[in-house]
Amino acid sequence: MGVNCMSWKKFWFQALFFVVIILLITVSVQAEQNLIGKWLDKVGSFEQEITIAQEGKTFFLISKFQDGSSGRHELIKVNAKTGEKRRFKDPKSDFGEFYAIDNAGNLDLYDKEGFIREAKKYYK
Repeated sequence: MGVNCMSWKKFWFQALFFVVIILLITVSVQAEQNLIGKWLDKVGSFEQEITIAQEGKTFFLISKFQDGSSGRHELIKVNAKTGEKRRFKDPKSDFGEFYAIDNAGNLDLYDKEGFIREAKKYYK
């Protein structure tokens, strides 16, 4: 009983083909998602990583918490005058939440009452 060389060649060709397809899909998805920024929001022992990203024409805020849970919701970019902070609002928020990126790259968190706190630019 000999090993069939053609079946092994076919197997490796198919495996390589699938790896190439997966890499192409990964690169395609990454190209479609534009990272606006990442920030670390700390209040006492509470900590969350905040990411704002753009996918196509849509902006998203992604929160990752210490316990491993996460959340993702859509944002609307608010047009700002030249020199003003880039602003994003949460259209589904009952509290009028919005976010502004300051000149230092930090993320300011607001609600309809005003400034809440600042999340620091996060490099990971």
